[in-house]
Amino acid sequence: MLSKWLSRLNSTAERGQQDPADVSLATALLLHEVAMADANQDAVEVDQVLQEITEAFGLSAEQAETLKRQSAVAAERTVSLHGVVEALNASLDADGKRELCARLWRVAFADGHLDPHEEGLIRKLADLLFIPHPVFVQEKLKAEATAAGSSAA
Repeated sequence: MLSKWLSRLNSTAERGQQDPADVSLATALLLHEVAMADANQDAVEVDQVLQEITEAFGLSAEQAETLKRQSAVAAERTVSLHGVVEALNASLDADGKRELCARLWRVAFADGHLDPHEEGLIRKLADLLFIPHPVFVQEKLKAEATAAGSSAA
């Protein structure tokens, strides 16, 4: 099943077409990867992944949970994120990439601590998604300020 999805994802990217299901799974997969980057999947990070999936795609809680489970399975079976990133590059415009970057940062900061592995992964993904460095930094600072504000409350 995963190989079919990756094949479809790659062929969609090659044709320059956007399949919403592919974009949602690819996005969820990257969010999952950031949550797992520090090898300590905190419940607050899982909740943040669900919140980001729900908001990004207008899903119900049940649909978001299903997509999160699918992305976790896909992440376990995926050897390289390059195919996923290629599909997102073909599907997202600059604003979509900025939004994805913001979502990745919010997941990383959800537990109130930015692990170097999380930051490194987001940096690599931003480079692969051709997100300009100033956008990368701006979204990081926004997420950090939001996390600091919510932990102070």
